[in-house]
Amino acid sequence: MSQKHSFIPESTLIFLINALVAMIKQVPQVNITTTVNENSTNQQVPGAAAVYNFVVSKVAAAVTGSIKRVDELPRVGDPMVLYFVRGNDNKYSMYFWDSDGDDWIALGEMEINLDDFWSKEELVPMTSARVQEILDAAVNA
Repeated sequence: MSQKHSFIPESTLIFLINALVAMIKQVPQVNITTTVNENSTNQQVPGAAAVYNFVVSKVAAAVTGSIKRVDELPRVGDPMVLYFVRGNDNKYSMYFWDSDGDDWIALGEMEINLDDFWSKEELVPMTSARVQEILDAAVNA
């Protein structure tokens, strides 16, 4: 039985995944590692499978959680929240709280306008299978 998630509209989820995949595709092919975790450094480049597995696990967790726009990250975050920290103009830095490592994981930066973010009426329930189809389509694009 598939689970229904009703927090991110499908079009927004597709936009976020495509933006993440575009960032992943720009990673240089040097010093490739097979994992992404609290020991990862800026001198390492995770392999595509490691990034895919990491993003899928975090997006799946976020789909059952929420998004929060903040001026600055709290000292301790909620692992069920995708945090957007507003920078200049409409640029936002995205973060997940890694409760295992007790640290923030930066997902990158996006230029989006969240001022007119979706309303409750615009939310569309999606099954876990549909979320996986969207992820697979974005990665294989």
